Amino acid sequence: MAIIELKTNAFVIKANVLNASAGYLIEAHMELAPEGTSIGIWIVNTNILPYGGSCEIEDAIWGEKKVTTNGWNDEGFRTSTDTSYDWKEQLNYRIVQTNAEGKEILLYYGSEEENYIKVKPGIDADGYNVTIKIQIYDIFIDYTECTKNIGQILPDYTTSDQTSISSFLHSSVESVDYYWKTGNVKQVAMNAEVAGTPVTDLNTTTTIFDTEPAQWVNIGVEILSDGRNVTKSFDELWDMYQHPDYGDVITQSDIIEQLTNFSTILAETSNIVDGTSTVNLDQVANSIGTIIGNKLFTANSSASKAFDGNKGLLEKLKILADNETYPKYEDYISTCQGAS
Repeated sequence: MAIIELKTNAFVIKANVLNASAGYLIEAHMELAPEGTSIGIWIVNTNILPYGGSCEIEDAIWGEKKVTTNGWNDEGFRTSTDTSYDWKEQLNYRIVQTNAEGKEILLYYGSEEENYIKVKPGIDADGYNVTIKIQIYDIFIDYTECTKNIGQILPDYTTSDQTSISSFLHSSVESVDYYWKTGNVKQVAMNAEVAGTPVTDLNTTTTIFDTEPAQWVNIGVEILSDGRNVTKSFDELWDMYQHPDYGDVITQSDIIEQLTNFSTILAETSNIVDGTSTVNLDQVANSIGTIIGNKLFTANSSASKAFDGNKGLLEKLKILADNETYPKYEDYISTCQGAS
């Protein structure tokens, strides 16, 4: 057994040091001044992790993935394994998408062995490759983990291209409407969030002046949507002031309309979502946050709907947190961040 970080006030045992289904008596001797000693004693009984199963991921409709967890067993309160009994034990499954930036996207938590998830496109740092982790929890909130690299998932749109993103939003409507009509709020949230993701960093081409011509000097600087600065003469600025470039107004209005429709559905989703599952609350909260994440494309009505939806989600989250039945503290934090 090895203890690390000796100069801290934390008692840390390295991973994989303790054996499964064993008992340990751990003593910690602490030197006190002057010449005193204090002893702390812990009795540790280790658990046997879920075993014997497999995790599979395959393609499904609308770009979703079907995740299947087969054949997992657990000994429960018994001290040894016996497959004739262990298959009956209650297990829960937690599915997350991870990336090189260390971010986890919670996709599912519950007891179903077969799930359909909507995966976000990969990020450039990972070469757009996507990694899914499936954690199999026993009644003691210990888990076995499967890690699956499901290959490249590229965006179905061109970044920063309003027309391309508008088309992507329209193509996402069918799946969101289908799941809304069938009452599958989990899939409504996941599909709406993926649909709204490309709008988060989207810019308009609108030229906006926050000063009057009388305040201008002979030359000025125009900041383009891509961040570049272009020097303009007074005459050029005057012409731009008189004839502002509003960009593709029709496409911009269409994006706003689509996001408003999603926001309305998500607000209603937040009212009916099952408050006994953190993953459902997390998905709806983060989906709402994504849909209204870019103020340039957020209508006042959309923001109002989002506020009402998040208010209901936070009330359900508080009740759920008070029950202390969920294993991952980080998922509570993620849900709060999504609703803030």
